Formats: sequence, C-alpha cells, structure tokens
Amino acid sequence: MTTPWLRILKSDPHAKVRLFCFSYAGAGASAYRAWAAAPFEHVELLAVQLPGRETRLREAPFTSVTPLVATLARELAPFLDGKPFVFFGHSMGALLGYELTRELRRQGKPMPRALFVSGRRGPDTAPEPDDRPRHLLKDDDLIAEVRDMNGTDDGVMQHSELLELLLPIFRADFAVCENWRHEHEQPLQIPIHALGGADDPGVSRAHLEAWVRQTGGKYTLDMFEGGHFYVHDAREQLLARVGTYLRDYAI
Repeated sequence: MTTPWLRILKSDPHAKVRLFCFSYAGAGASAYRAWAAAPFEHVELLAVQLPGRETRLREAPFTSVTPLVATLARELAPFLDGKPFVFFGHSMGALLGYELTRELRRQGKPMPRALFVSGRRGPDTAPEPDDRPRHLLKDDDLIAEVRDMNGTDDGVMQHSELLELLLPIFRADFAVCENWRHEHEQPLQIPIHALGGADDPGVSRAHLEAWVRQTGGKYTLDMFEGGHFYVHDAREQLLARVGTYLRDYAI
C-alpha cells in the first residue's frame, strides 16, 4: 500500500508504533530524512509529503488549513488503522498535526497516542504586535524573510531558478499558517509533548507552555539549544528525547 502523501523513511515489519512527521513551511518529507538513523526501537517512520514540493512539485500547494486537513484525514486513513501511531510536527507541521488530530476526533477515527508539537506557539496565544502576513510580501522581501529564517540551504538561496520554484511553496505555506484562526474545542485527551529552541525569536517558552491548555492528558515541555531550527542543530538531543517518549507508546 503506497500513497504520494507519505514517504516511508524507515520500515519495520515488527514495529509497534508509527511515527508520522509533518514538515515546516517550504519543506518536504526529506526534512526528516536524517531521522531514519534515529535509535528508535520498534518504530516505523513516515514523513508526510504535501503537494507542491519534491516528488509532488507539479501539484498545486494548499493555501488553507481546512481543505488540507480534510484531505490529509482522507488520504492517511488507511495508514491509521491496526497499529498505534503518534504525530510529530515542527512549526507549520505542528499546526497540521494538531488540526488533523482534532479532525480525526470529529470523524470518530483512530487518534494518535500522542502529539509532538515543535517550534509552534500554542494555538490560543495572541498574535505578536509585529506579526505581518508574509504570504503577501513582494518576492524580494519574501526571499529576505526566508533567508532570515535560516532553514533553507544557502546554495538554494543563491540559485535563482530554484528560488523561482520554492517561492510559491513558501507563499502558500505561509498563507496556510497566517490565514488560520483557532476555533475552540474541548482539549484533546492525549499527551502533548511541546518542544522548542531556547533561542527561537518567534516561539518563546511561554508560547510553548500554552499548549498545556490543549490537553486533558499528560503535558511535557523540553527546550533545546538553538533557534527556530534547533531540530537540525540539536538533532541528536531531540531524537534521544523523542525516543524516550516513544517507548511509552510502542507497547
């Protein structure tokens, strides 16, 4: 069973839990490629591949959360039965993991055993005064914004043809995040593990602590050295911590 919506990064016929990973804005499934070497035990690793990037470059990207999450719920449904699973998302990926979990609950479908939210403010936190709609920026300003994020390879940022391909993806992903508005629902009854970089200028410890309001179950908070993309800079430490939590769900 295959789907363009998933890349299997680590297959394990004896896996006891599936880990679904959701990428940050502008990125595809390959953002989690290095996770295939993580010392996870009995874990099958799958990365979500959204339209408009990498193997799906010719497809139009989504620009709104609601239709994207509805489509994810439908396309991933065959992979959510028969084995426990958890969601991990960084930045935009945390938003998608959270909203997909709520959509699965609305539909009465299997729920993840836990939700990992990384580098993302709690969904009911107020916008910062200097927040601006990046998806409406002119190309030059958008390029500068992406460069400042330090999440894209410098070689790509200097390559005009690659930038022409990537800018529509960034613009669409920023629209997904910036046009979304949180709708109050009952807290999820699953553990939420919040994670972040100690030097992330846009997501503070207080922003991450706000995730506690979204769960009636266990809540944890872990901070790592680095900024918004600590997921790369502190990868070993992050994977070790995630692996510790996963052992609770691989049963």
